[in-house]
Order: sequence, then structure tokens, then C-alpha cells
Amino acid sequence: MLGDIVTVTVDRPLGSFHPEYKNLYYPVNYGYVKGIAAPDGEEQDAYIIGVNKPVQEFTGKLIAVVHRRDDVEEKWVVAPEGLVFHKKEIEEQIKFQEQYFRPEIIALGDVVLETRRLYLREMNQSDYGALRGMLQDEDVMYAYNGVFTDQEIQDWLARQIDRYYKDGFGLWAVVLKKTGKMIGQCGLSIQPWKDRRVLEIGYLFQKAFWHKGYAAEAAKVCKEYAFTKLSAEEVFSIIRNTNIASQNVALRNGMTMIDTWMKNYRGTDMLHILYSVKRTGEGKDRNESSRNEND
Repeated sequence: MLGDIVTVTVDRPLGSFHPEYKNLYYPVNYGYVKGIAAPDGEEQDAYIIGVNKPVQEFTGKLIAVVHRRDDVEEKWVVAPEGLVFHKKEIEEQIKFQEQYFRPEIIALGDVVLETRRLYLREMNQSDYGALRGMLQDEDVMYAYNGVFTDQEIQDWLARQIDRYYKDGFGLWAVVLKKTGKMIGQCGLSIQPWKDRRVLEIGYLFQKAFWHKGYAAEAAKVCKEYAFTKLSAEEVFSIIRNTNIASQNVALRNGMTMIDTWMKNYRGTDMLHILYSVKRTGEGKDRNESSRNEND
């Protein structure tokens, strides 16, 4: 969806006023996409940014989806091809109307990966609350030997942001397309394993979104990214031996168990299993019979 080319029919051109709320001035062109139904059943509304004159119709790239937290409606944001707008820039241009609806904005410029149901994007400080909901949930954090403190959560977030700059990847926020909300994290990081360092796919999701296939969906696209964009020959997942759900995700991702190691984490010795899949696809289909929804 994001990145698609769409045509917007403009019924509220730049410089016009809302037909009902006469004090609502449109600093951008605004209209609808014919033939596309929005969640409210009406034709999909769209803002056009990056065009500084009134137009009757415009064809451009879908660069953002705006989810209204208190409203079933969602809005699209369309811009000329070749222009890149990040979340803060989009927020500024559409706040004349969206300031009343507490919007969640998913912007193409911030999205790293996309699946059928999910966006993966870089985390930022505004994600602290969503992270806190995960990292201080006893059920979610059982494999980590306890929940994180507020400071440990901040350190975790800072570590991911640092990885984006240093490595070009890290754990990314997993956002559910239909709501625009962060439901978990999944991504790549360099981790120690005995006497070497490995490229690991890691994942952690809010409990409300377990057993729906989201972890496997996100992990798979991270594997493809590692092979196609990073030219990795092999990727791994390091999983505690008691974490059966995460092991099942690794199996669904084409991985096989290749090693074990007693790691000391937060003062406790824990047996961990190393799962691996090679770029050649070796072992990719070996575990089809193990597929399930325990993620």
C-alpha cells in the first residue's frame, strides 16, 4: 500500500474552507480516491502535500496513512513522486485538521520493511510507552528472567537507536497496519555466541498479539532483508530453551537448531539454543510440519 501511485480527486482545494466548519481553512489540497473504500465505508479521503497551488486532480505516491485513535476514519497522505516527507513534516502539514483526532501516522520515509499486515520502522523516544507495556509485563518477559526497570527500558531504546546509526539496523517497532499501533519489536542485531558474533533475528510482542502469526511474519521479512540487503550468508536466533513459542517461530522461519550454550543473563545461568538458516535456503522447508501459531 505505502508507495503505491494513486489519483486523488480534489473537492477541497488549497485555500478553501470546510463546507460546514467555516473557520477551518485548507492549507493543502484535500479530496478522495475513487473506487477505494476507507474503513468507514466511504471513499478514501486523502491529503496532498508538496503541491503549493490548488488542483482539481492529482496523481502521486501514497506516503503515509493517518489512523485516528478516536475515530474509525483513516486518511491517506499523497505527495509528488521523488519527494520524501518524514512523520514530523507530515504532522505539521496536516495538523490544521488532525489536531482534533490524536492521529497515529505511519510514513513511508520511516518504514524499513512491510508485510501483508505489518510495518517495521525505526523506534524513537515516543515509543517509550509502548515499550514499557511490553518490557514490564511478567508474561512477556519470562524468558528475560524478570521485567525491566524504567531506566533499563530507556537504555534498551537508546541501544536500538544507536544501532540504527552504527549498524544500519536494530530491533524495529512492529506496527499493525489496520490500527497504526506498535504491537511489538522485531529486527536484527549483532550478538555474542561463545567465541564469535552472529547476526540475530530477535522478536518480542505484546501478549494481546500472541498466537496470531505476527512474530513469524515479521521474522521472515527480517531474514529476507538480511539476505538481500545485507548480503548475509547466515542468520541466527538465540532462544532460551524454555521459550517454546519463540522456538516455533524460528522453525517457521526455516531455521534449525545447531548449538546450545549456558549463558549468564542478569545473574542467572540460562540454557540457550542457537537456531540458524543459511542464505542458500538450506533447511528452509525442513520444518514445514512444525508450523503452528504459537508465537
